Amino acid sequence: MLIAIQTGVAPQYMGAGMGSFTFFRQIGGTAGIAVFLSMFFGAIGDKVAAAYRAAASGPAYRAALDDPAVTGQAANKVLLGARDGAVPMDDSSFLEHADPRLAKPFLDGLAEAMQTVFVVSGVMLLLALVLAAVPKERRREPAGAPGAPRQDGKREGRQPAGRG
Repeated sequence: MLIAIQTGVAPQYMGAGMGSFTFFRQIGGTAGIAVFLSMFFGAIGDKVAAAYRAAASGPAYRAALDDPAVTGQAANKVLLGARDGAVPMDDSSFLEHADPRLAKPFLDGLAEAMQTVFVVSGVMLLLALVLAAVPKERRREPAGAPGAPRQDGKREGRQPAGRG
């Protein structure tokens, strides 16, 4: 990308071109992160709730719900609230101490939310590659510049000795 900008900008505007490239690359990265994280956190509640609904019929999950030692732990109480879509994403340290049978649907929901983000970013990447492959018109050299064609079809600049 850097070389494309350097060859596509007139030499007297090289600094402005490179400055604009850097500015828009940073703004694009910041906006991209904001959009993708918004998509991720927006999808978490629904995906986690769906994963808990799917796991509700599983024997291991049912056994964990029926065990008072499991349902009495503080970390597991957070996960029991996530069944209804109340997903606590400000601090996920409770997962270290949670029962794996209760944590699995939560982690599956997080993975599903990330999959949505990856699919959207993959589509955007493919679109960017297609747009990058579209040929652009090359910059024309100004008349009289070394290597530019003259009216008679010859090139300006130094000619090899013995040729005219």
